[in-house]
Amino acid sequence: MKAAGLAIIVGGMTARIYFTLAESIDLVADLTGQTFDIQTIRRWRRVGRHGERLLAVKIGGQWSTTQAWLCDFFLKASIAGDDEETAAKLEKLRGEVAGRPMDSRAASIAEKFGI
Repeated sequence: MKAAGLAIIVGGMTARIYFTLAESIDLVADLTGQTFDIQTIRRWRRVGRHGERLLAVKIGGQWSTTQAWLCDFFLKASIAGDDEETAAKLEKLRGEVAGRPMDSRAASIAEKFGI
Protein backbone atom coordinates (compact mmCIF):
# COMPACT_ATOMS: atom_id res chain seq x y z
CA MET A 1 0.00 0.00 0.00
CA LYS A 2 1.44 3.38 -1.02
CA ALA A 3 -0.75 5.60 1.15
CA ALA A 4 1.00 7.60 3.84
CA GLY A 5 -2.06 8.66 5.87
CA LEU A 6 -2.11 10.57 9.13
CA ALA A 7 -0.17 8.66 11.74
CA ILE A 8 -1.16 8.82 15.38
CA ILE A 9 1.12 7.50 18.12
CA VAL A 10 -0.75 5.40 20.66
CA GLY A 11 1.17 3.86 23.54
CA GLY A 12 4.49 4.10 21.71
CA MET A 13 3.08 2.41 18.59
CA THR A 14 2.12 4.23 15.41
CA ALA A 15 -1.44 3.59 14.26
CA ARG A 16 -2.58 4.95 10.90
CA ILE A 17 -6.06 6.33 11.26
CA TYR A 18 -6.86 8.87 8.54
CA PHE A 19 -6.18 8.65 4.81
CA THR A 20 -6.75 11.48 2.35
CA LEU A 21 -9.30 10.63 -0.32
CA ALA A 22 -6.46 10.39 -2.86
CA GLU A 23 -4.56 8.00 -0.59
CA SER A 24 -7.69 5.91 -0.04
CA ILE A 25 -7.62 4.72 -3.68
CA ASP A 26 -5.38 1.81 -2.60
CA LEU A 27 -7.65 0.97 0.34
CA VAL A 28 -10.70 0.97 -1.93
CA ALA A 29 -8.91 -1.36 -4.34
CA ASP A 30 -8.06 -3.70 -1.44
CA LEU A 31 -11.66 -3.68 -0.17
CA THR A 32 -13.45 -4.05 -3.49
CA GLY A 33 -10.96 -5.61 -5.86
CA GLN A 34 -11.65 -2.72 -8.26
CA THR A 35 -9.77 0.49 -8.97
CA PHE A 36 -11.78 3.70 -8.86
CA ASP A 37 -10.86 7.21 -10.00
CA ILE A 38 -10.32 9.89 -7.34
CA GLN A 39 -13.33 11.81 -8.71
CA THR A 40 -15.53 8.79 -7.98
CA ILE A 41 -14.34 8.66 -4.37
CA ARG A 42 -14.92 12.41 -4.00
CA ARG A 43 -18.44 11.95 -5.42
CA TRP A 44 -19.12 9.22 -2.82
CA ARG A 45 -18.30 11.79 -0.13
CA ARG A 46 -20.39 14.60 -1.67
CA VAL A 47 -23.33 12.78 -3.26
CA GLY A 48 -23.11 9.16 -2.10
CA ARG A 49 -23.97 5.82 -3.66
CA HIS A 50 -27.33 4.07 -3.25
CA GLY A 51 -28.30 6.77 -0.74
CA GLU A 52 -25.20 6.32 1.46
CA ARG A 53 -22.38 8.88 1.72
CA LEU A 54 -18.74 8.19 2.56
CA LEU A 55 -17.87 9.75 5.91
CA ALA A 56 -14.86 12.07 5.84
CA VAL A 57 -13.37 14.90 7.89
CA LYS A 58 -11.36 17.85 6.69
CA ILE A 59 -7.83 17.78 8.12
CA GLY A 60 -5.35 20.44 7.08
CA GLY A 61 -7.47 21.47 4.11
CA GLN A 62 -7.81 17.92 2.72
CA TRP A 63 -10.72 15.52 3.06
CA SER A 64 -9.70 12.35 4.90
CA THR A 65 -11.47 9.12 5.76
CA THR A 66 -10.67 5.95 7.70
CA GLN A 67 -10.59 2.30 6.76
CA ALA A 68 -13.53 1.68 9.11
CA TRP A 69 -15.58 4.42 7.41
CA LEU A 70 -14.77 2.94 3.99
CA CYS A 71 -15.92 -0.49 5.19
CA ASP A 72 -19.15 1.00 6.57
CA PHE A 73 -19.78 2.93 3.36
CA PHE A 74 -19.33 -0.11 1.14
CA LEU A 75 -21.34 -2.30 3.48
CA LYS A 76 -24.30 0.10 3.57
CA ALA A 77 -24.12 0.85 -0.16
CA SER A 78 -23.89 -2.87 -0.98
CA ILE A 79 -26.93 -3.66 1.16
CA ALA A 80 -28.84 -0.76 -0.39
CA GLY A 81 -27.83 -1.99 -3.85
CA ASP A 82 -28.79 -5.61 -2.99
CA ASP A 83 -25.25 -6.93 -3.49
CA GLU A 84 -25.39 -9.66 -0.83
CA GLU A 85 -22.04 -11.28 -1.66
CA THR A 86 -20.11 -8.03 -1.26
CA ALA A 87 -22.11 -7.13 1.85
CA ALA A 88 -21.19 -10.45 3.52
CA LYS A 89 -17.49 -9.98 2.71
CA LEU A 90 -17.50 -6.41 4.02
CA GLU A 91 -19.37 -7.35 7.20
CA LYS A 92 -16.54 -9.78 8.03
CA LEU A 93 -13.89 -7.13 7.26
CA ARG A 94 -15.80 -4.53 9.26
CA GLY A 95 -15.60 -6.80 12.32
CA GLU A 96 -11.85 -7.12 11.88
CA VAL A 97 -11.40 -3.34 11.56
CA ALA A 98 -13.73 -2.68 14.51
CA GLY A 99 -11.48 -4.80 16.72
CA ARG A 100 -8.57 -2.38 16.29
CA PRO A 101 -8.05 0.39 18.86
CA MET A 102 -9.11 3.92 17.92
CA ASP A 103 -7.68 7.19 19.19
CA SER A 104 -10.01 9.46 21.20
CA ARG A 105 -10.72 11.88 18.32
CA ALA A 106 -11.60 9.08 15.91
CA ALA A 107 -13.75 7.46 18.61
CA SER A 108 -15.66 10.70 19.24
CA ILE A 109 -16.26 11.20 15.51
CA ALA A 110 -17.38 7.60 15.12
CA GLU A 111 -19.73 7.99 18.09
CA LYS A 112 -21.13 11.22 16.62
CA PHE A 113 -22.03 9.40 13.39
CA GLY A 114 -23.25 6.26 15.17
CA ILE A 115 -20.52 3.95 13.90
